[in-house]
Amino acid sequence: MAHLAKYTLNSAQMLFHHNLRHKDRKGEYVAYGGSKIDITKTHLNYRLDPNTDPNEFITQRLSEIKVQKRADVKVYCSWVLTVPQNLPTEKHREFFESAYRFFCQDYGKENIVMASVHLDETTPHMHLGFVPVVKEKKNKKKLGQEKVSAKELLTRPYLERLHKRLKNALERDLSCQVDITIDQDEDAPKRKYVPLATLKKQTEAEAKNLESLKKQSEELQGKIDSLKELEKSQERKCRELTNRECGIRDKNAKLESHRVELIKEINQLAPKTVSYWKSFHDYTKQWFEKIQRPKLFEKIFSDFHLSYFESITESKDNLEQKNGPER
Repeated sequence: MAHLAKYTLNSAQMLFHHNLRHKDRKGEYVAYGGSKIDITKTHLNYRLDPNTDPNEFITQRLSEIKVQKRADVKVYCSWVLTVPQNLPTEKHREFFESAYRFFCQDYGKENIVMASVHLDETTPHMHLGFVPVVKEKKNKKKLGQEKVSAKELLTRPYLERLHKRLKNALERDLSCQVDITIDQDEDAPKRKYVPLATLKKQTEAEAKNLESLKKQSEELQGKIDSLKELEKSQERKCRELTNRECGIRDKNAKLESHRVELIKEINQLAPKTVSYWKSFHDYTKQWFEKIQRPKLFEKIFSDFHLSYFESITESKDNLEQKNGPER
């Protein structure tokens, strides 16, 4: 599996300082991409390319070919070739030399900027950098002219075939099995450069946004708390209403039971009352007839009283029809 790092000219020149183990003003080796250098092994590093100064070489080569006049053009590409763990130490140099010859054939030796072998980092590996040069195929007027184009050189079909082709070449040269892995360049920049002023503005904007979100969160939390209190209040009221309803139902049940008992008592007393009243009526009537005052009797004892007590008797019959006979 192959992964590739691509660089602009400025980024490539920074990478050269690291690959060549240049030192900064403090006398320390220039690190790139978080690499860890063991200075006790730095003297073991070596190069396979003949170029003395990569900066001069790439500047000269770019002057000879067509390059788009844009600052973001990728004019330099780099593979990191790592030694397989099962490869004997005595075959490490053969491994790198074979790979170097392979890439010289693929990209042209005239385009290889550097082949720097590092033995002073975690794992022995080679940075093989080159200018991605292709020949013009679309523009008929400039047909065959050399130009920089990483896109046209490093196509998907090419990368898919690369692993098998390189593995076969290495095994042929080393006369042994080689479990080759081509890793992404560890020295490739992982992020796009952002000016400090821009970062500061972004940070301030994010801080304001965070403060605004915090206020919104507090407001929402306040609303949530208010809704929770309202919910509790509603639950209390609901319980109170439920209790009141249960109390009213209990009272209604008791009143209904009392009403039924009263009706029973009335129904039990009604026949006797009617009977007594009729007896009293008949006796009184006879007495008034004896004293020859029948009209007075009629005035005092109207038929209304009898009809009223008769209605009580009738209500008893209706109640028994509605509720069933008494047991």
